[in-house]
Amino acid sequence: MGPVIRGESSRYPMPAYPRGWYCVCDSDDLAPGDVKALQLLGQELVAARSLDGDANVFDAFCPHLGAHLGHGGTVTQDGLRCPFHHWAFDLRDGRCTKVPYANRIPAAAGLGVWHTQERNGLLMVWVDPEGKPPMFEVDTVPELDDPRYVKAAELEWTMHTHCHEVLENVFDTAHLRYVHGSSSVPEVRNIEESPGRIEFEIRGTDGDANSDLDITLWGMGVQRLLYKIQLPVFELDTLVPVDEETVYAKTRLYMQDLGDPAANESVAAEIAQELDRQVQADNIIFQHKRHVAEPILCDGDGPIPIFRRFAQQFYA
Repeated sequence: MGPVIRGESSRYPMPAYPRGWYCVCDSDDLAPGDVKALQLLGQELVAARSLDGDANVFDAFCPHLGAHLGHGGTVTQDGLRCPFHHWAFDLRDGRCTKVPYANRIPAAAGLGVWHTQERNGLLMVWVDPEGKPPMFEVDTVPELDDPRYVKAAELEWTMHTHCHEVLENVFDTAHLRYVHGSSSVPEVRNIEESPGRIEFEIRGTDGDANSDLDITLWGMGVQRLLYKIQLPVFELDTLVPVDEETVYAKTRLYMQDLGDPAANESVAAEIAQELDRQVQADNIIFQHKRHVAEPILCDGDGPIPIFRRFAQQFYA
């Protein structure tokens, strides 16, 4: 059994922390021996990487007298060491391994440990409202190993919304015209589902290739967008609830290496600026809208009901 995470919001009928994988930080942000304090999922957490390179995530407070291990805690050969009395905790299972001034380690001494996985350069934790083990995995994104691509930009946003609203927006093809300026309302095609995962295509009509995307979602926390444009570009996006009404979103933007660092930088800046403009346009709406549990939809709205059915597996 893992941690039991529950939360509710007056704005949304869905649980605040849907079942799934959520990125707590990028792998590159946690070097061997590093300790990182985190405020996510309505929790105080700490991520630590052993001197051998393995990373894990724990409840942040020492069970002894409550020191926060993310503020002054260190990684030693004994494990994650508390800054207060130097109790040490195993970096795999959280059990206390050393109390330097005591003859006996209390049997109950240990840190809550989260089910942690690293994939696609992301350090992720599994969240389940009942503490159950993972029901699906996040696939390896093959483009990340393609030498043609370079990381072009990283963008971050804080949103006063729920993960559901952000991802449902992807299926709302009509808004692409009226919020983002598509020349027509695109179509969603070739939807494929498996537990925890949905994959589909968005294709512009009337020759509007700028709307063409291949999209894969893994739960509510990880998304890959592949742009079907002349210059190969893709995104690896993550969403994680900070608390019951706030979401932290991050995009890692990759583009084909043009062979010239100056050209890469110029094109990347232009793409990132446009992406930020479009996300900010959505964000204004997210901040002030309310969730309509039984919306009145029409035939041009896109497959919103398909997404809502897909999302139920993360709430039940």
